[in-house]
Amino acid sequence: MDTLENKLRIQKSRLEELRRVKSTDSERVGLKENLLTLTRQGADITQQYAGLVRVAIKDQVEATKFGLEYSQECSRKRELEALLEERDAEYQAALAEFHTANTVYVRAKERSKELLDISKAKLDEVDDKLRRTFQAMEESGTAHERSADQLKDELETLREKLELLLATDPGVIEQYERRKEEIKYLSRKLEERERHAAKLEKSIKVARDNWQPALQDLVTSIRKKFSEAFDQKWAITILVKFRDTEQLQQLTAHRQSGGERSLTTILYLMSMTECARAPFSLVEEINQGMDQRAERAVHNELVKTTCKADSGQSCVNNGEWLPEDNSLGNMMSMIRDYVAKRGSSGAAFM
Repeated sequence: MDTLENKLRIQKSRLEELRRVKSTDSERVGLKENLLTLTRQGADITQQYAGLVRVAIKDQVEATKFGLEYSQECSRKRELEALLEERDAEYQAALAEFHTANTVYVRAKERSKELLDISKAKLDEVDDKLRRTFQAMEESGTAHERSADQLKDELETLREKLELLLATDPGVIEQYERRKEEIKYLSRKLEERERHAAKLEKSIKVARDNWQPALQDLVTSIRKKFSEAFDQKWAITILVKFRDTEQLQQLTAHRQSGGERSLTTILYLMSMTECARAPFSLVEEINQGMDQRAERAVHNELVKTTCKADSGQSCVNNGEWLPEDNSLGNMMSMIRDYVAKRGSSGAAFM
């Protein structure tokens, strides 16, 4: 019985202990609540820390700003001090110049006062007319336009003029009056002659207007008739033949070949060159359309014409002239031989 009671008490004790001990779920819930509380406290602390950090950053920015402003103010202070020193030096220099100028001014003022006293004393010695003249010059400002040396020179000039007037021959005045009358008389004659010349010019213009238009019309008519008569009745016709069996035929653009027309043209131009005394002639590409025989003939005639004593110089510009073939004739050899025979005055070939 005692044993059962003991066991019962033991079991009751355990039951009480178990009742006093919390369950696992209750403990988990409690731990979660504690953890949540701690988390909230940590978040609050973190927010407080972040706020403190932001405040610290703001304070640091302000401190940096104040530091930069302080540096700028220090720099400005140094610049102002340097500027102040420079201005002070300028002020001292200006002050020294002022003292110098003031000294000169005081001396000039004293000298002016002395000269004014002398001028007043001299002015008191002159007559009333001269005094009034001087006062008028003083009031108008012309008294100080000239220096003392200029006034002395002017005074000397006036004295010389006065001496000349006193030593002048009385007949000069009579001569002046006589010349004056002569000038008046000649002026009247000149005006009369100018009026007469104007009348003559007017008469000439009237007469010219009467006959000059008719004469111009007549000359114009004669020139026109002469030009028309010459155009209708007069012309130059060139007759040529290039073979012994042919008859002379008129040179036209359709009857002869291009080479024949070129040959005729250059020979005709060389004939006119002998009549026209030009210092030189310039010919380019004269062998267009010519065969070798015609080219050689033109070349020989050109050299012959140019190498005359009274002929001008001929300048020929041709890309091709005669072939450099001994069997057909070498152009340079022909020139050298001809020049050796006729003399070296005359032709230039390009």
